[in-house]
Amino acid sequence: MIVLILAAGLIFTLGSKFFQVTNFGHIMKNTIGTLFSKKSADGVQGKGMMKPLEVISIAIGGAVGVGNIGGVATAIAVGGPGAVFWIWLAAFLGMMMKMAEVALAVYYRSKDGKGGYYGGPTYYMQKGLGRDKGFKFWGVLAVIFGIGIFGNVFSMQNFTVSQAVNATFGVPVLAISLVYVALTYLATVREIPWLGKVASIVVPPCACSIWPAVLSSS
Repeated sequence: MIVLILAAGLIFTLGSKFFQVTNFGHIMKNTIGTLFSKKSADGVQGKGMMKPLEVISIAIGGAVGVGNIGGVATAIAVGGPGAVFWIWLAAFLGMMMKMAEVALAVYYRSKDGKGGYYGGPTYYMQKGLGRDKGFKFWGVLAVIFGIGIFGNVFSMQNFTVSQAVNATFGVPVLAISLVYVALTYLATVREIPWLGKVASIVVPPCACSIWPAVLSSS
């Protein structure tokens, strides 16, 4: 799995001619540079449902989570400080994998009756592989993805969070687990703009609180 992930990241990086390096200025200008505005860096009013701060908060909240924090700590504990180099390398290649995922999700997204957009891996598997490429077994890949994301959110992450809260505050694991599932369900069924507003309030202080722990562990 690690070889496949890194190989895919390398293919996308070479195929895009190192997009994450050559377009770094453009990326920063249109993300950090427009956090508190609905306009793009060139002053054009966007038609999106959310502000850039809300979008980047959802992205960070979805990418920097239990696996990242626990995984980095485990890698350093098992492999030593040198593991950080390989984490950086994987992150560098992973940027292009995320870029490819987002590009496909945007290209194959659909609009609902309220004018909102929806999409993601299962949708671009259906449209990109099934409809455009004629791949009949796209549904199998979609099911595998669904099982993986379900197991990750409701099993591994739930267990890790519940164990951490239990060890720190003594709250029963089952109680934390039920609350975690309920909040995950709420975030899933509500519309994206609502999730963006919540993420813009919760994620920035959470992200800032991580840095002291990261620096001290390094």
